[in-house]
Amino acid sequence: MSTPTSPPPSSADTDDKKNTAPANVPLLNRPIDDLEGVGESRARIFRHLGVSALGDLLEYFPRTYLSESAERDIAELGAGEQIQTARGEVVAVDYLAGRPRQRFEATIEDESHHKLGLVWFNAAYLRSAIRPGMFIRVQGRVRFYRNMPQMAQPKWKEIEPITERIEQSHFRPIYPATARLQSDAIARIVEKNLDLALGAVDELFPAELLKKRKLMPRREAYRAIHRPVDMTDAMRARKRIVYDELMLMQLALGLSRRLRDGRIT
Repeated sequence: MSTPTSPPPSSADTDDKKNTAPANVPLLNRPIDDLEGVGESRARIFRHLGVSALGDLLEYFPRTYLSESAERDIAELGAGEQIQTARGEVVAVDYLAGRPRQRFEATIEDESHHKLGLVWFNAAYLRSAIRPGMFIRVQGRVRFYRNMPQMAQPKWKEIEPITERIEQSHFRPIYPATARLQSDAIARIVEKNLDLALGAVDELFPAELLKKRKLMPRREAYRAIHRPVDMTDAMRARKRIVYDELMLMQLALGLSRRLRDGRIT
């Protein structure tokens, strides 16, 4: 689902690559432009974000997470921060060109004749994209206005009336992104290369310490921060990774003191 619809990526960004690193290059040092799903133009953007190798991609953590509900009837939608999903036939559209912001409005109606209002700002292009009589699936946060559910800036996709419903909820990562490389694209690239990177993640501490500190294994933490089951899973992963960073920082400070005192030459 996309709003607006992005132009198809260039062939440089869609060429699939085999996840086999050259024998003389450590796996986590594998260049970003040699990874699956990354072509020349995306590699340039990744480098601008500080991601130049597989190890950097592994350390490029989500800034937050979104919980997306399974598809619901419009009558079942409730106000809140969760991203909710619904579908219906477009029964009305309107474009308002006035200030302060132009907006395109649409109303969809489901099989039970319940209605959901939709609004997009600065989206004049939707006048030719969303038309009465078509069926669409939408995703967004729900608010109520005059007792009617409404989504602002929802993602949308045209569907057929017989298109299968989304039956499972999803919990997905949201990455720091740019206009040229959006979070969904980054998430797809991370997903394609995550298992490869996890194979190079070694444990730093003995099992006894992990049990005492109630920490998940290091490899599992990197899996969970990018591919969490839920928010609890993601927070446990963050706890482990922060613990590693603090311990390594303490080690570096200790070595610095020893060098300064002349105890290490």
